[in-house]
Amino acid sequence: MSPWLPLVVFVAVLNLLIFVIIRDRWGSITLLLLLAAIGGAVVGDLIGARTGLEPLRIGDVHVVTASIGAQLAMLVVVLLAALGPERTAQITPRRRSRSTGQRKPRATRPAADEDEEGPRIAGRGSRER
Repeated sequence: MSPWLPLVVFVAVLNLLIFVIIRDRWGSITLLLLLAAIGGAVVGDLIGARTGLEPLRIGDVHVVTASIGAQLAMLVVVLLAALGPERTAQITPRRRSRSTGQRKPRATRPAADEDEEGPRIAGRGSRER
């Protein structure tokens, strides 16, 4: 008898790493993706055992159907997370430390000085004439 559970968890973790590399995102959802991958791998393995259509087996684990189950479960979790409400971070003002002094405001030139200058390149700060 082969160690079924460690092999299923190994297949799930391998699929999770592939999924995260393709998405190129690590985040707070990764733990939930791990649980979904393990659950999907178990369900996929059971489906592979029931149907008997498995080209690749390692011991008692049906690798292809377990991988498909893990990938589909992670995809469902990501899609459900995208449909849920967005988190908005509340921004709190930063406190000034004692070592930093008050900053002086920038000196601005009067608008009359701009008319005396030569032509400006179109872009930032230019006016239509």
